[in-house]
Amino acid sequence: MSSAQKYLKTKRTVPFDIYKIVVIMKSKRIFVISIIFSVGILLSAVPNISYGAESRILLSYEYLTAQKQSNPQANKELIEDARIDNYEYKYIVNPNYTYTLFTTHQVTLLTKQGLEDWQTAFSDYSANNQSLEVVDAYVVQPNGEKIQVSSNSIFTRSSPEYVPGFNNDKRLTVVFPKLMIGSQTFVKWKFTQNKPSEIDFSSYDNPNFWLETRRRSVEVDLPASLKLNWKKRGNYTVTDTQNGNRRIIKAVITNQPSRRPEAGMVSSLDFDSMFIFSNLDNLSDIGKTAWSKWQNKAIVTPEIQKLASQITGNTQGIEAARLIYNWVVQNIKYLF
Repeated sequence: MSSAQKYLKTKRTVPFDIYKIVVIMKSKRIFVISIIFSVGILLSAVPNISYGAESRILLSYEYLTAQKQSNPQANKELIEDARIDNYEYKYIVNPNYTYTLFTTHQVTLLTKQGLEDWQTAFSDYSANNQSLEVVDAYVVQPNGEKIQVSSNSIFTRSSPEYVPGFNNDKRLTVVFPKLMIGSQTFVKWKFTQNKPSEIDFSSYDNPNFWLETRRRSVEVDLPASLKLNWKKRGNYTVTDTQNGNRRIIKAVITNQPSRRPEAGMVSSLDFDSMFIFSNLDNLSDIGKTAWSKWQNKAIVTPEIQKLASQITGNTQGIEAARLIYNWVVQNIKYLF
């Protein structure tokens, strides 16, 4: 998982005063614009929306290796510690946007460092409205021997993201046995979203920047009556077909080489191949939905009204939104 993707899984507690300030912004006719500016904070701040555990189950398996590979001070020659043979993600979506996601990962380990980095696979989920299980997990040795992962090597603990009173996040971990150079690890997860997200049904996929990827695919199988937009950039091949009353969208990317990051390089999310889907049309939809869910949680006190007026002064529109956003960033401390 890239550093940008790591940000997606960060959960923060939103101070109560932010909600109050948002109410003031609405009274100054800049609410919609301000919500768009604040959407980055809200997506990472509010527990258990769709960009939380789902993103982690898609991406956490790659994180440690990606961080090591991204060090620009590493050996001058790019040495791959692992190769991604096949990553598959299949969503089976229900009429209310709940869904089951089957995730399959196959990785070949190429160096001693690769054995260390990829000895375990893990995924996080919210026990309040999601479930996760390991469908299958094994190792194929270079001589073809298949070693099944025992039940004793599959366990659930509290996630590092767990915050008592705010979420109930768990981490399911698989420990692969008897790894050697040339071993291929295999794990298949079944992730179930039991309650629709309060915001949206959205996600994205992009190839690992640091490791060779032979094949990677995302399939979304949903009722044809459900709304779902998608876009692609770069080398993904996308098909969008209908089979009876089901719509099947499939994005595939193959034979992506490993690449070495440059010093000071922007996130690969800004330029690399990507496939993204959402039942929303734009960011303002997120703002409208968020406001409809959370507006009754804010109480405007005279003190907050006075503070909002001091921050914005006579400014209106986007400039006022910037002033409030900057004030929040500079004066509100987040607890992790």
